[in-house]
Amino acid sequence: MLLQAILGLSIDARQGRVQLRSPALPPSLEEVRIKYLRVGDAHLDLTLRRHTHDVSVTIDRRVGDLEVNVLK
Repeated sequence: MLLQAILGLSIDARQGRVQLRSPALPPSLEEVRIKYLRVGDAHLDLTLRRHTHDVSVTIDRRVGDLEVNVLK
């Protein structure tokens, strides 16, 4: 749940939606990879990287009908 909180991660399996709201990483974490995040019948792999003033989100793989929103 801590990771979910710092990434602002919310999942709506019914709507097939993943949302990251103001994702942040602490100084001790340069990168976080989430593999095979299952949402309903779909799944995805994400990479989050910390930069000086921002966190980037990359969708490495998406299988199935799934919407991903990043709100900064």
